[in-house]
Amino acid sequence: MLVVLGVKNDFSVFIIPHESETFSRWMGRGHANEGVVGIACALTLIDGGLKAQNLGLPAQCVLLDYPGCKHWRQSEISTEINLDRIQEILNL
Repeated sequence: MLVVLGVKNDFSVFIIPHESETFSRWMGRGHANEGVVGIACALTLIDGGLKAQNLGLPAQCVLLDYPGCKHWRQSEISTEINLDRIQEILNL
């Protein structure tokens, strides 16, 4: 659903499987007309927000509806994102 929203509104969606890869695409580049909406658990968003700030990359954050990663539970579960909040942030 998020990818469809991106195609419809001319923004790119990237799924980043591991936090260490989060900002590699922006390292050493200018950031004119670019920003990030991070969607993750609170622990990851705090760290990612600080990294974006250090790169001079504008960022907004959206918490997952509930945490599903292994560092919060014994086993992973699928979670959901709040599309209404994303549309609000992106002014759609």
